[in-house]
This record gives sequence, C-alpha cells and structure tokens, in this order.
Amino acid sequence: MTKKTAKPESASSPADAAKNGVDKVNAWAKDAGEQLREAAARATTDFKTAGNIAIEGEVQHSTRLLQLAGDLLNARSKATLSILEQGELKAAADIERDFLKSAAETLTQGIRELNEIRVNTLRDASETYSTRAKEAIDRLSKPGAAA
Repeated sequence: MTKKTAKPESASSPADAAKNGVDKVNAWAKDAGEQLREAAARATTDFKTAGNIAIEGEVQHSTRLLQLAGDLLNARSKATLSILEQGELKAAADIERDFLKSAAETLTQGIRELNEIRVNTLRDASETYSTRAKEAIDRLSKPGAAA
C-alpha cells in the first residue's frame, strides 16, 4: 500500500466510531437510570421528612391560633368586667375603645406570626425536594458523566 491509501493505526472505522458512541450512550443511560433510582429512594425518605415538618408546622400553627383566641377571649372578659364596674358611660366607652385597639393590635401580630409559621413550614418541607431535584439534575446534566 502507498502512504496515501494506508490507514493509520489510530484511526477507527465509521462502524467502530458508531459502536463507541452507542456504548457511551448506553453507559450514560445506565448510569442515569441508576441515579434516578437512587434519587427515588432518597425521595421516599424526603417525603417522610417533609411530612414530619408539615405535622410539626401544623401543631405550631394550631397552638398559636388557640393561644391567640384565648388571649382575645381573656382580654374581652377583662374589658367586660371593667365596663360593668364603671359608674360612668364615658369611662365604659374608654375601656371598650382601649380593648378594641388592643385586640386589633393583638390580632394583627397574631396573624403575622401564623403566616410566618406557614411560610417557614412550607419552605422547610419543600427544601429537601428542591435539594434532591437539583442534585439529580446536576448529576444528569454533566457531559460525560458516565464516560
């Protein structure tokens, strides 16, 4: 053979290149499948974790809501008893006005706290899912991960 027609030893045929490409794709698919199975197993644990976080958040929310209702009822009772002890209408009206102002402030603060509990619960419960999804996407999106 002449030098022009001689095939270099390092070059592969198109069939070899295609087989090599298919082998790489198969290796990537196998690795990706395994990673997805691992992610699914971790997700099961994450569901339990998120469920526990959600339950704890609901307990905190319900407890704070009942405390808020109790505080408002106690304040209403105290104001009512004070009004009944008054001999003057103006003094009774002042007590009622002060109660309403205080109740509005207490309710506003309580609702803010209840909302914070909800937001924190949702954030904490979803954090594990976000982390897992990001891990899986990062691992699968890296070129040549299975090569």
